[in-house]
Amino acid sequence: MPNHPLRRTFAKLFPWLAPAHRDGVAQEMPYDDPIRDPEAVLLGLNAPPIRVEVGSELIGLVDASSGGTLMDGIVMLRVKLAEEMGWVIPGVQFRDNPGLTPLGYRLFVWGQAVAEGIVMPGMMGVDPESLSPEQAKAARVGERPATGQLVAWIPQTLEQAAQQGVSADEMLLEHLEVVLRKNLYRLVTPDSLSFALDRRLRLYGRELADELLSRFVTRGEFMLCLRELLKAGRSVRDLPQIVEALYTSCHERCTRGSTPSDAMFGMALQVPQFTPYDLAQSVCRQLGWPPLDERLLRSH
Repeated sequence: MPNHPLRRTFAKLFPWLAPAHRDGVAQEMPYDDPIRDPEAVLLGLNAPPIRVEVGSELIGLVDASSGGTLMDGIVMLRVKLAEEMGWVIPGVQFRDNPGLTPLGYRLFVWGQAVAEGIVMPGMMGVDPESLSPEQAKAARVGERPATGQLVAWIPQTLEQAAQQGVSADEMLLEHLEVVLRKNLYRLVTPDSLSFALDRRLRLYGRELADELLSRFVTRGEFMLCLRELLKAGRSVRDLPQIVEALYTSCHERCTRGSTPSDAMFGMALQVPQFTPYDLAQSVCRQLGWPPLDERLLRSH
């Protein structure tokens, strides 16, 4: 059935898997071909953690050879968030998208479009109210992507632009920072958790973490606990202290659920079921942090 609709649809979606043609005759490709192997399709579906797609006029912001400084700004942003929130942001993938408006960009987290905006390279964004009537006529008014407030784009040559203006790449970075802070908890994965345990507990707290994960909670539960904290905007920078607080809380709750005879005969503590939210709240109590706002967590 060479002209079956399903076959034609498949060929459009995955043209690299379509059979080769020679003299008008379809030729089946061997399965060990790295391009036409069906497993390559699955690998191609794996979305990067963070992706930024840009329109044609914004490519120069990314291209360092043409003076673009956006990549340097990304490095500084990753360092800033790691120092403040205690979690390493993975690398950001950039890709041009001809389907976007030339001055537009779109931000993705795990393949899901979460935000978009428009910036104007070569111009500076300022508060529209700071402009004189003559300047306002020449300005291009738009929306500041990170805040939704009005912004007026004026030439970089104006003195006002040099004093209080925000460049296009700075505005994009500002928007990306807002998005990353809101979605940082989604970047806590089993691999990133293993990296954190190996690197950040190397000198202090690893033995306690191993005991915590072997006696009271699973690695998955611990990972979800960290997600709850980050979702609420709490920093997990002091990971050893969080491990200690969680261990103390779990041990106390398990002890309360056991009888004196259990300890007398060396029986194991009865481990209650913990939800990630309960674990995160227990960390806050142990460390004297304000309790998590459940309404805020549900809004994400």
